[in-house]
Amino acid sequence: MRSLRVIRVKRFLLLISTFSLALAAGPELEKAQKLYHLTDFESSLRVLNAIQPKDALVNAWIGRNLYMQGDYKKSSEALERAAAQEPNNSDIALWTGRAFGRRAETSSVFTQMSYASKARTYFEKAVALNPRNLEAMADLFEYYLEAPGFLGGGFDKAQALSAKIGQIDAAEGLDGAREQGGDEAQAIAGLLHACVEDGGVPLREPIRERFGAGVLAIVDGLTDAVTQPKPPWRERKETYIEHLRTAPLPVLRVCAADKLHNLRCIRADYRVHGPALWRRFNAGPADTCWYYSAVTDTLAAAGAPDGLVNELRDVLAACAAAGVFEG
Repeated sequence: MRSLRVIRVKRFLLLISTFSLALAAGPELEKAQKLYHLTDFESSLRVLNAIQPKDALVNAWIGRNLYMQGDYKKSSEALERAAAQEPNNSDIALWTGRAFGRRAETSSVFTQMSYASKARTYFEKAVALNPRNLEAMADLFEYYLEAPGFLGGGFDKAQALSAKIGQIDAAEGLDGAREQGGDEAQAIAGLLHACVEDGGVPLREPIRERFGAGVLAIVDGLTDAVTQPKPPWRERKETYIEHLRTAPLPVLRVCAADKLHNLRCIRADYRVHGPALWRRFNAGPADTCWYYSAVTDTLAAAGAPDGLVNELRDVLAACAAAGVFEG
């Protein structure tokens, strides 16, 4: 199975998402959480391992640190302990599903199916425990989209889940697009926008069959490259910006909402990590500033909704004022 990753998901979001119990613990746990957010996972683990007794939250943060270190076996074991201690916590169930998803991706064919099924079970539990947990819904959506039927996947399930996401008016940051006249097709395309880019041309036909030509057209319009290996970053982005100049309104609307969502996440992440966040990006702060500024100007010239463009300009200005793009 290629991936059980979150579609919307850029990996830096995994570092800043928090459990509902988050900072409700003592000073040692708070210290471990701060070290985690600074990406000092080894030091965070030392603090957590010294805490006795270990409740669900401590075990959950141990699992998250191990996940970030790539030790998915120990991560899933710690998170399963946390899930047993706190069976009604949606976020713990979500992270347990993520750990088993990564184990499935990195394991042998003999154990892959078992771990994939566990990932699905925990993702479904996370959504059942909190039907408004958008991270869990996005992870489960990705699973349904990519897993074969005998492992509980299927486009019908993905389509049904996308409708639920649409009902809470927040699909993948597409609330802004909806406010500017977006519809369900654009919300679905927002969830699917990385599919073809990550999975390649073979995913185009299944998307068309299950979600319609309109959704596929938007996904195609949001895809900056389908070849592997991808062209150099700057070349790819310049080509995409040129494409936006003549893109139809639905593509402009979803692109604007997606870029607004991304910029807000970058700004929030910078508050936690500071300049260290740029180590996790393909481009540095100057190139990232150029890209989002150029996309915003192009969207404005091409006729994207004024409300989204104005919000993009506001967030760009706030990022600049906070020194986000200074590195």
